[in-house]
Amino acid sequence: MATKLPKLTKKQKDFAKEYLETGNGVQSALKAYDTTDYKTASVIAHENLEKPRVKEYLESKADKAAEFIYKLAESAENEGVRLSASKDILDRSGFKAFEQEPPKTVNNTYNMLFSAETQASIAEIEAKIKANLIKPHVEETD
Repeated sequence: MATKLPKLTKKQKDFAKEYLETGNGVQSALKAYDTTDYKTASVIAHENLEKPRVKEYLESKADKAAEFIYKLAESAENEGVRLSASKDILDRSGFKAFEQEPPKTVNNTYNMLFSAETQASIAEIEAKIKANLIKPHVEETD
């Protein structure tokens, strides 16, 4: 007899489905909850992943998802799919495959990760560093 899955709201189910596919809570919340604000999505993801029903639902799907990824790694026709599945297995096992560091883009990548208070502290430190490194040019007069 199949185990009965916990009841979730439609958005929680959408979040869980996306989370099982990507493993990224923020991206899952952005998609399932129709928000574009990363901070809001981060809070939603955290709250969902702490809810017992959502946890139980994800755990009930984990074995099936792992089996599917393993099958892809073994027998997918596309070499790229096999490679991605193999990397995913390694990553989930704690053996993250080496990846080249992505090119540096905007310095504000920490905005999604830190609170407004931490961001303000970082900005203050950056300003002090710049103030000490870039001195104003003053012309000398006789």
